[in-house]
Amino acid sequence: MDADTALVWQFCTKLHRNRRVSDATYAAAKQRFGEQGVVDLIAVSGYYVTVSMTLNVAQVALPPGVALPLPELNK
Repeated sequence: MDADTALVWQFCTKLHRNRRVSDATYAAAKQRFGEQGVVDLIAVSGYYVTVSMTLNVAQVALPPGVALPLPELNK
């Protein structure tokens, strides 16, 4: 994982797990992506969650032949 991807992963993971990010994580993201980039990151992350929840509630099946990415979560 390159540095940008790692920072995005860290930011989004902390945001979803803790419902906030630390000052250090925010500062690193703002320094790398700018204020607008941080806002965009929050928005796209929230949009992804919305789409995922919608698909889960609607019980949309995976296409034939596609394996579950984390089968242990579906027990």
